[in-house]
Amino acid sequence: MSIDRFHCVLLIAVAVVIAACGQSNAEPTPSPTATPLPPDPKEILERSGRVMASLDTFNFRMYHDVGSLEILEGLLIEKVSGKIVNPDRLSMEFSGSFGGGFAIKSEVITVGDQTYMTNPLTGNWEASDASISPVGFFSPTRGIAEMMGQTQNATLLDDGASDGAYRISGALPTTALASLVGPTLTDRTVDLELKIDATTDYLLEVRFTGPVTPSDIEDAERVIVLSFFNEEVVIESPEDSS
Repeated sequence: MSIDRFHCVLLIAVAVVIAACGQSNAEPTPSPTATPLPPDPKEILERSGRVMASLDTFNFRMYHDVGSLEILEGLLIEKVSGKIVNPDRLSMEFSGSFGGGFAIKSEVITVGDQTYMTNPLTGNWEASDASISPVGFFSPTRGIAEMMGQTQNATLLDDGASDGAYRISGALPTTALASLVGPTLTDRTVDLELKIDATTDYLLEVRFTGPVTPSDIEDAERVIVLSFFNEEVVIESPEDSS
């Protein structure tokens, strides 16, 4: 073998050895990481529905950004707030107007099958038949269960990464809201957006857009806010507390 050919073979061998050493010392190429799938909004609603159904207590508020709720002819409710102790205790107050301008405010307490309401004129507690009470239909616990179970076309708007809350949009048959607003339109749906805590699955807020009751205006917008979950709450009838 000639010297030039020997040098050429030697250079090739050295290059192969260097390349092999370089590969052995190099960092291993990481395998590609799969992109996590976004949360399934239907699963979120199902989980939240189970959590909300298991609550012992919670607070609620319902108010209107646009419009109001006519629960009797001429009686318009703008805000409702209160507390729930499952299975059969409720304390709430509502405010609105009657006859186009007379402001009213009243409180309602339900304990078992007994309902009491303050007279809007005197402020005195009076026993009331729940079937004829202006808010005798109002059942937030039932309303929440029906709302979570009947939401259609659920779409995830926010995965909770920014503020720890999922946001889900969808549509709801208006009849599913009868426990919250009384007699509803039939064969209609209303748009809604739900805010659900990404850690606890508590339902925090629901916004409804569109008419739900026969007296609602077309661009009606109402909001329900829930809070103070499973905190100690005592609700007594006015007779027991007097």
